[in-house]
Amino acid sequence: MRVILYDDRSSTSLKITEMAEFLRSLLPALEVEVREDPFTHYRGRYDPEKLARRLASIRIVDAVTGRLNSDPLMPEVDYELRRVIDPSLSCHGVLYDGYELMSLIADLIPVEERNRRTLHVVFTGRLVGTKEQGEDRVHARVVILGNPAIVSTTGAVEAPARPREYYLAMMLSRNPLVQQTTLTAGRASGGWDWLEHDDPRLTEVMKGYALQAVFYHFIGEAFCTEIDCRLYNAHRQSELIRSQLLSGKLCKKHEGMLRTLLR
Repeated sequence: MRVILYDDRSSTSLKITEMAEFLRSLLPALEVEVREDPFTHYRGRYDPEKLARRLASIRIVDAVTGRLNSDPLMPEVDYELRRVIDPSLSCHGVLYDGYELMSLIADLIPVEERNRRTLHVVFTGRLVGTKEQGEDRVHARVVILGNPAIVSTTGAVEAPARPREYYLAMMLSRNPLVQQTTLTAGRASGGWDWLEHDDPRLTEVMKGYALQAVFYHFIGEAFCTEIDCRLYNAHRQSELIRSQLLSGKLCKKHEGMLRTLLR
């Protein structure tokens, strides 16, 4: 089995080599390779301007219907072209269709690397979202499982809901200084916690999402219902912190499944 990790360097705190070592330590037989982001690694296999236009066209412009940006403006295409050339540029505030981004990246991967025994995991600063069956709107996601799997470092910050007190602080005052003072005091009390952009804990959190991609691709197991398992599908920052940082381990059921991959 082989896992290829891609890093767009948009997060200064994500240590991709540490992620690779983590996977190797759990699965010694696993071949783990680290690459630059797909747009850099596969440069020469695509037309940059056409790719930029396609990226601009998969932006979500209506979070209720999930409507995409089918006719992007030139400034939007130019922005995407700059990010294709330098993927480390931040892109906070832009939401992309996760499945469309997965399809776009899959088209770049050579045919010989599209096989059941090779998993591609793309860590990106792009915020991705999907509208699943039964949902009334698009929701931002941390991970889109598949091959390639898309793991959004921005999504880890923006997708899971923060504590209720956070939103109350934002509503009670429009003064940024007052808001920041209230939030700082709340966090200092130990009762509130959430991930920030370039959070030093990000690598540890992303290890769990890499595991989710591995379990889904090689075993067919998507998520776990146990909150203390790293495969738990967290919808709140408190759940993410508990499953990935306070627990940081698999439940007994998924430990057993992991052992089947070692045979």
